Amino acid sequence: MSLLWIDGFETVSSTVDAYINSTVLGKRYASVSYGGYIYLRSGRTGGYGIEPAYAYAVSFTTYTFSAANDTYYVGFGIRPHSSIGNGTIDLVLFRKGGNSGITIRYTYPTKELLVLNRSGVQIASTARANLAPGTWNYVEIKVKDAVAGAVTILVNGYEVLVKTGIDTTASSGVGYDSAIFTIGSNSNYGIRIDDLYIANGAGSVNNGFLGNAQIRGIMPNADTATKDWGRSAGSDNYALVDDIPSNDDTDYTTADGTASDLFGYADASDLGTIAGIQVNSTMKEMATAVVPTIKNLVASGGTTYEQTTQAITTSYKTLYSIVETDPYTTLAWTLTNLNAAQFGVKRA
Repeated sequence: MSLLWIDGFETVSSTVDAYINSTVLGKRYASVSYGGYIYLRSGRTGGYGIEPAYAYAVSFTTYTFSAANDTYYVGFGIRPHSSIGNGTIDLVLFRKGGNSGITIRYTYPTKELLVLNRSGVQIASTARANLAPGTWNYVEIKVKDAVAGAVTILVNGYEVLVKTGIDTTASSGVGYDSAIFTIGSNSNYGIRIDDLYIANGAGSVNNGFLGNAQIRGIMPNADTATKDWGRSAGSDNYALVDDIPSNDDTDYTTADGTASDLFGYADASDLGTIAGIQVNSTMKEMATAVVPTIKNLVASGGTTYEQTTQAITTSYKTLYSIVETDPYTTLAWTLTNLNAAQFGVKRA
């Protein structure tokens, strides 16, 4: 696998220019600071993005990287607030076990990105990135985690920094295990973010910069013949799992033993080449006497493909599966095949 995580913030809320629910990002990320002070905003190319309230140090930490590798790629759209003022924000911090590695910092008024080592010492700066307040740009970062490592930064597809032969390791050695994204400051306006991806250098696809990525969310809109989970109310399973955001215990489906649900989905729009999809299932364990597991499901070409087994926890979490190619054709997803596919979940 190369693609590790994508987020277009399409399913965190549907009310633009209002605070999102403080628990929503906590279901998706390992930790979130000031989760109750994040606005849903209009996105970079449609859809939504997120932006912190004034003077809140909002950050979110990814789950542990799912594959050991020494090279990571991160891409995201950023729009510094039009009133951001003077100061800096540490946009991305790569780390291992809580120890700092390379930090990518946005600084104003220069509108450039700085690269800091694990000791917080600046070792490089972009030239002509021009990440101006009130303007969307797409930033991509490649970091090679090594004593003789490297950092490359692209803005809108153009190379604005290449730094090689630098120690990019965390203080506990080679092997990043997470990244912290910071979009807010304790004393200033922050940065709007959208269309986030994380990948590594492994695998045969998505093992380089993905380019100007756009990420959209689609939701269930129909039941299928595979409809085994029980319901908290009503007769339509999809109607209990199509809320934006997830409404947790308000309505839901439930399974006490092996059972599968597959759903029809709203059609995706044509955004160009499809680098991959991410199936998200938000759920919790309701009975502490057992430790249930689930598998996300992808049905394509008349065959249902079970994804990796995952354990359910006692609090609501989003359990996700990345599917980079159509499992039926083993080729890149086409829009036609994606819109014909079904997705769901199996209690294993």
